[in-house]
Order: sequence, then C-alpha cells, then structure tokens
Amino acid sequence: MKEVEHYRVLLIEDNPLDARTIIKALTAGADCDVERVEDLLSGLEAVQHDAFDCVLLDLSLPDSEGLVSVETMVAQSPHCPVVVLTGLDDPEVAVEAVERGAQDYLVKNTMTRELVVRAIRYAVARHSAETELIGTRDRLQSMHAREQIARDLHDTVIQRLFASGMTLQAATRLPSRDDMVDRAMLVVDEIDEAIRELRAAIFGLHSLDEQESFVLELAKIADGYGDSLGFEPVVRLGELPSLPEPLRVDALAVV
Repeated sequence: MKEVEHYRVLLIEDNPLDARTIIKALTAGADCDVERVEDLLSGLEAVQHDAFDCVLLDLSLPDSEGLVSVETMVAQSPHCPVVVLTGLDDPEVAVEAVERGAQDYLVKNTMTRELVVRAIRYAVARHSAETELIGTRDRLQSMHAREQIARDLHDTVIQRLFASGMTLQAATRLPSRDDMVDRAMLVVDEIDEAIRELRAAIFGLHSLDEQESFVLELAKIADGYGDSLGFEPVVRLGELPSLPEPLRVDALAVV
C-alpha cells in the first residue's frame, strides 16, 4: 500500500473563525501539520526559519492587501508553493494570482477538506515539477555554453598553437640566424595571443560555475547519496545571500 503523503503547511490567516475551520479540515485526516500566523510579516519570518511544504495565504491581512501579498511571498520564499485563500469568487483574481506566482486559488466558503488537501498536493507537485524544469533548463544552457567554449578553443587557441608549431619548424630551415630570430619572435607573439584567448575561455568556465544555483549544487549532492542512504534526501533552503567561492566550497564539503 502506498504511504499516505503528509504535508507541513503554513497558514497565514488573521480571521480566527476561518483559521479554525481550515486547521480542523487539514488535521482531521492527519494529512497535514499546520502552523498559523496572522500577518504577512510573521509568515515571511516563518518560511525563512522553518521548512514548509506549502503556504496557504489569505489575500486580506492586517499588513498586506490583495495580490501584492502573493508577489512578496513568492519573491521571499521561491522554494515553497503558495495557495491563495480569498472570500471572493473572482476568476480574474484567480488568473492574476497564478500569473504572479501562486500555484492555486481557493474560495473560502466553497472549501471542503478534500478540496484543500488536493489543492496542497497538486501545488506541491506542480512546484516541484517547475523547479526541476528550471534546473534542467539551466543545466542545458550551461552545457551549451561549455560546448561553445570548447568549439572556440578548438577554432582559435588550438589552431593558433598548431600554426605556431609549424612556423617554428619552418624557421629551422631558414638560411640565416637573423631570419630565424625574426620568425621566432613572430611565433612568440602568436603564442602570447593564444594564451590570452585561453585565459579568457578559462574565465568563462569559472563564470559559468559561479552562476550555477547553490541550491542546485546541494540537490546534486543529495541525489548522489540516495542509494547509500537507503532513502531519497530532500534539500529545503530559505532565501540565501550570494556566497563567496571559498565559503560555498566549504558549505558543500560539510553537506
């Protein structure tokens, strides 16, 4: 029998009656653990300091009103899917909420336990699929850029060095020492130019590495240890600052 999925949910709802109804519906079947806060600021702090599978976000809060709440939550916590809660059955608002980053939209007076749990399950699945697609796209773009650099190395640096070697071979057959020295100096200039192009290519490779998401690097580590651990590890992180290279290397080594 398939194991029942269990979710940790953050409910951002200031209305006590609505909150009690939603919490009762979510915890009745042991599908969810629910933590409730009453304003957007408290919700933002919660997702930064703890891991949640989904956020249920009311659009009418004491410190935030309307779809700006969705934009703020998605921007501050892109790793966590958001389901919008509202008292108005307005399809236009629903569409705009999704366009601004929400995964789903629920009208409070039509919610049932099954509907809320299904919305959470689908939101988690869609968000996970979107994250995987973004990661795959980034990896493909990185691979394409590396292939381009490899082609550039072959077409410029390697060909230039090959030509320099042929020039040196030809110089050994020149009749005078002065002619040989002049030809050798031309080769030195060619090699210097090849070195500059090689350094530029190497810098491009380093830049690509630095642009890769730290979260994706951690996810790659987690994926590599699934067999030895006997389970699939999951990495959940809050908003991260830009880490300097030495610190990022140390953090990956610790993980």
